[in-house]
Amino acid sequence: MIVALNVPKVITNEKERGLYYPDHEFTFSLEEEVEGFDIYYANMLGGDPVKTTNGKFTLAEGNYVIRAYPIYPGMDTEPSKNWQYASEIYAKVIAKPTFSKKAGTYNEGFTLTLQNVPEQDTREEWVSDEPENILVPQVWYYLDNNKNDSIRYDATKGISVTESCKVSVYIIDVDSARKLKSQPVEAQYVIR
Repeated sequence: MIVALNVPKVITNEKERGLYYPDHEFTFSLEEEVEGFDIYYANMLGGDPVKTTNGKFTLAEGNYVIRAYPIYPGMDTEPSKNWQYASEIYAKVIAKPTFSKKAGTYNEGFTLTLQNVPEQDTREEWVSDEPENILVPQVWYYLDNNKNDSIRYDATKGISVTESCKVSVYIIDVDSARKLKSQPVEAQYVIR
């Protein structure tokens, strides 16, 4: 007797390639509810498969190729067995920047500096017809909701805050010729 088993596909709204902070909760789910199935994920760069709790998990800093796949109790947990039902993403997890505020007054304002920014390397990129050395990853910030007025962060100058405002920081990395942009890290500063 042959029993056909309906294996559900694992789906996700996570970006195929993305830049994340360690507090990001990765979420995967089954395309349809099929009783008895669990979701496992495997880091294709190494590591044993791990069963998720409700299809959610977080990751420590590092580079990952994640394959989340359905597994039925008692079946082999080798991820290659269910690759056709899996969802795969490429994730880079980096430290989350934190803000440090130097003393100031209302008239003078404050200067903010960032900690936990990723170590930057110099790479040569072609701009127009000339090569140019740039630092990557790139750290950018903007004030209030003016994202179109983003400014490249300069650690020697910091971020000047002269009035009540929100500061948003994001990081752009270059990976496999794709620009990966982190979600903003935000802080509200009120100068009294």
